[in-house]
Parts: sequence; C-alpha cells; structure tokens
Amino acid sequence: MKPITATLRKRKFSLRRLPSIFYGTLLLFLLGTALGCLLAHLLKDSLYAPILSLYQTLKEQLSTAETDHYAIFLLSVKGQLKLFLLLWFFSVTNVWRYYFWSFCVYSGFCNGLLLAFCVLLSGAAGCWDFICFQLPQALLFIPAYCLAIYHCNTLHRQLSGNWDPPSGEPSGNDRAARYAKLGKSIGKKQLAFRQLPLFLLDGCLLLAGCLLEGYCNLPLLRLLLTH
Repeated sequence: MKPITATLRKRKFSLRRLPSIFYGTLLLFLLGTALGCLLAHLLKDSLYAPILSLYQTLKEQLSTAETDHYAIFLLSVKGQLKLFLLLWFFSVTNVWRYYFWSFCVYSGFCNGLLLAFCVLLSGAAGCWDFICFQLPQALLFIPAYCLAIYHCNTLHRQLSGNWDPPSGEPSGNDRAARYAKLGKSIGKKQLAFRQLPLFLLDGCLLLAGCLLEGYCNLPLLRLLLTH
C-alpha cells in the first residue's frame, strides 16, 4: 500500500505544478493587456466618437439583418489558422523565444484594447460586454493555444538539444547531458513527426472554437446588444 500511496501523492503534486512556459505566457499576456488598456485610455478623447459610431452600426446590423454565420466561421478559421501555423513555424527556428514573447504581448494588447473600448462605452458594465465578445469560443481557444505553446516550446527545446530528463527520473548533470546528446542525434523531421498528433489535436480544438465563434457567439451578441 505504501508504494501506491506514494505514487498517488507524487501524481497529485505533479498535477499542481504547471510548466514554467505557462507562467511566462500569463505574465506577457497581462503585460500586453495593460499596455492595450493604457493606450486606449490615453487616446480615449479622439477614439470615443468613432468607436461609438461603430458600436451603433454593429447594433443596427445585428437587429435588422441576417448574419452570414458561415462567412464569420471562415474568417475566424483564416485568422486563427495563420496564428497557429506561425507558432509552429517559428518553433523550429532560432527566433522562437522572441516570436513567443511578441505573440503573447500582442494577444494581450488586442484584448486590452477591446476591454478598454467596452468600458469606455458602457462603464463598468463594459466588462460583461467584453466577456460576451469572447464567449463561448474562448473556452476552446485558450486551452488550444496553451497546448500549442507548450508543444511548440517542447519541440524547440528538443531541436536545440535542450532536453530535460523525464519526470520519473532524478535530475543530474550526466542525465541532462545524455538527453541533450539524444536530442541532437535525432533528426528534425523525426522530432517534428512525433509532434504531429499534438499538432492535429490543437488544430481540432481551434477548429471547434471557430465553429463556436461563427454559430454561437453572434446570437449571444445579438441578445446582448439588442435588448
């Protein structure tokens, strides 16, 4: 019983520990969000009128016209697929770290602008508007991109020979050197092929999120903006 209990305790403890890449992602995203909110606040006097006009136009279109859900779905697929493929592309280059930083800050910056605009137009209630703009697709986009970043970072470390010993083995200089040598000995094509199932899983999550954005998010916005 003791070995089983010890194993379960180890698993519980390991589940509570998130990879460091997730903490970096969150910090950079929050930094970008703060920058977006700050910029919108500094430019609020010049942006209020055009944003209000755009908001009223959107409200009228949602209440009077039938929305082409398929077109919105295709537009979402095009945008998300571009971001997704760029993540995987830069993961096999030497500039992965810089692109990853830029991607997280840019994503946070765009969300910060949207949040600030919603608050600018509706006050504190704008926070609820912002949430409605993100749901339900964000429930799939967030885990999809978290997984994609983790897998891309893992692939990049493997390609550069910076393999960490498996979690079940104790760490040490000899083991770290051995896994680094193993990473360099395996070809790039073979390493990339090993990531193919994870690539497809992330892609399926993103595709499902695009479906939610095209066919579920718009009815929610219509309900929010027209009542």
